[in-house]
Amino acid sequence: MRHRRLPGTIRPDSSRRRLVRLVAGLLLTAATVTLSAGPPTTAGAAVLPPGRQTWVQGDSVMAGAGPTVEQVLRADGWEAVAAGWPGLHTWAAVPLFAQIKDQIGPVAVVELGDNDCCDASLIGSWIDQAMQALSGLHVIWLTGTGKRPGQESANQAIRAAAARWPDLQVADWAAVVNAHPDAVWTDGVHLNPSGEQLLASFIRSLLDGWYQRVGGPAYPIVEPFGPAPDVSPDRARLTNGATMGGAPTPSGQGFWLAQTDGGVLSAGDARFFGAAAGKPLNAPVVGMAATPDGGGYWLVSSDGGVFSFGNARFFGSAGALRLDSPVVGMAATPDGGGYWLVSSDGGIFCFGDAAFLGSTGGVRLNAPVVGMAAGPDGKGYWLASADGGVFSFGSAAFRGSLSEVSTRVPIQSMASTPDGAGYWLLDAQGGVYGFGDALSNATGTSRAPNPNAAAGPWFTVIIPRPGGGYWAAGQTVG
Repeated sequence: MRHRRLPGTIRPDSSRRRLVRLVAGLLLTAATVTLSAGPPTTAGAAVLPPGRQTWVQGDSVMAGAGPTVEQVLRADGWEAVAAGWPGLHTWAAVPLFAQIKDQIGPVAVVELGDNDCCDASLIGSWIDQAMQALSGLHVIWLTGTGKRPGQESANQAIRAAAARWPDLQVADWAAVVNAHPDAVWTDGVHLNPSGEQLLASFIRSLLDGWYQRVGGPAYPIVEPFGPAPDVSPDRARLTNGATMGGAPTPSGQGFWLAQTDGGVLSAGDARFFGAAAGKPLNAPVVGMAATPDGGGYWLVSSDGGVFSFGNARFFGSAGALRLDSPVVGMAATPDGGGYWLVSSDGGIFCFGDAAFLGSTGGVRLNAPVVGMAAGPDGKGYWLASADGGVFSFGSAAFRGSLSEVSTRVPIQSMASTPDGAGYWLLDAQGGVYGFGDALSNATGTSRAPNPNAAAGPWFTVIIPRPGGGYWAAGQTVG
């Protein structure tokens, strides 16, 4: 197995020391802040990310887990501060948010509510105050474990607030802890070392998922390896979406890239057959597949909607279903007579002549599924999770995974070799991992990030080339 990962940069902890001084002063004066009940009059609009920057704010849970969360996020390319203050109430965090808003970045993560008790309507007014202070940012708010008196009232208030604030995303940390009871100490709230790692990975997946949904503006990046020709799209072209899917032409002399806004970029001998850009999408595009003769392609969005172009026939979609988890990718059958969709919990949706061969929909996963690849005989497929786990079904043989390898850079995509005797995994920093007969073809990794870019390269798709080699695709934001 050949791979290379680019190390994350760990910065001095001056931000944490500044925060401690700031919070200490704010807590002394927080009791004088006037809080008004009732819903907000306006909600801030989500902003496009100028870079991968975030602030994670919590109470004593984050005070313990903060260093681990920072380390995991920074290794993932986030400029992150994770801060916690024992006993911090939501109402006391309001002036803190007002003070640090300019330092947060486009997205904030909040782990508060454990110390709030016990009137859900009153807690809701505090959440409204916090959201007003964070207006214009996307806010990911974690639920409490429910093991402490008053936590369920706080969780109820958090979920209710999401209906009033479009930029408030509720993340069910309680469900994660219930699935991993060994992650917490006997109080059911505070985290042991394995729990701190679990929380860090959970927050990382939430931030990465939000970042991918928001998309552009982005500059496409494509790196060829092995005999794959360098037919990359114009790197100076700013697109409105981020690259989240790709497919090669039958000749191996070109490829298509699917963008989150529904746009399609064609390179080499790939013909443009249409796109969903400019259409009123209900959800971002997250994947694509091409017909066997290269005369068409499908796009799939995270709500399960499918868009067909060229000679690609529409066989159905999951757009009308209520999904437990978002769709993250698709694969076509070898004859082009059907396709599979996969969701982040490993659920499989089959259309046309695509046969159901199994899923991880009922399995407790350590990390979400991020993509799939189909075998050349159409009788098997693999799923890949963000931590490098690989799940094989039908005739798709298991060739190995990263389950025993410690990697803090999340896997973004997988692809099968043409004969189906191996597969590659691609991580967000361009590292390529080969298994089976893909091992000898893991010919390189991406170039180092551009220091002048706001977020550097962010790789999301590996495109296998018929005849050997592959392309690693993504974007540079900023």
